[in-house]
Amino acid sequence: MPFSKEFNKNDIFITTDADIVPFHLKNHIPNVLAAQRVYLYNADCTNTTIVPPARGNYNVRMYPMSTIAATLSTWREIMGFSSTDFNGKYIESYLKAEFGKTFFHSNDGDKKNLIDKGLMWYADQSLISYKIDAWFKSNPDNRAASTLTRGGCHPRIDRSAWPEPKDMLNQKINLFGDAHVLEEGYAHGQWEKFRPLIQLVFKGSKYALLRKRFDQFRIDYVAH
Repeated sequence: MPFSKEFNKNDIFITTDADIVPFHLKNHIPNVLAAQRVYLYNADCTNTTIVPPARGNYNVRMYPMSTIAATLSTWREIMGFSSTDFNGKYIESYLKAEFGKTFFHSNDGDKKNLIDKGLMWYADQSLISYKIDAWFKSNPDNRAASTLTRGGCHPRIDRSAWPEPKDMLNQKINLFGDAHVLEEGYAHGQWEKFRPLIQLVFKGSKYALLRKRFDQFRIDYVAH
């Protein structure tokens, strides 16, 4: 968070994935008025993950990155940041200390097998989960100041079982926690499926301008 020094220590930072659309703010933000410092959404949704290689050979509970919310000061505690002055070199050194000097390579982006859900795929969640586990163990009060949603995964509108366009507008959003959206929602053949979700989430005259901006973005996307 190189830019975090510009914010107040009590400001809340939330991690997420670009293909997740959360539906209910209450599920993604800690109640600071009740002395809560962290909110872990879908905390029971996954099993375990191995910790970063430089930190040992054991597993911890995996906490999904979408979403984890915490105050800025709490994030610094969890991640072990003693400074607010970040740059690329600092971040690179930090990652090498956590994962080892040989874990990442300059051509990793060209390796298609890295998306086969190995440790490289889960590197961010491995690091965050390891750090949260250590933070919990360091002080029992830390877990007490954290909200962990229980009961497995929240129901979601998922790309693996995406509703037909004619059915999307009939979905009851209050029954779902989020949407895992289509990978290429603005592409030909996908936009017709994706747009009904936009209409469902942002319905009514209040969001007419926002829907118009989505439509224009799609036009620009196709044009390029």
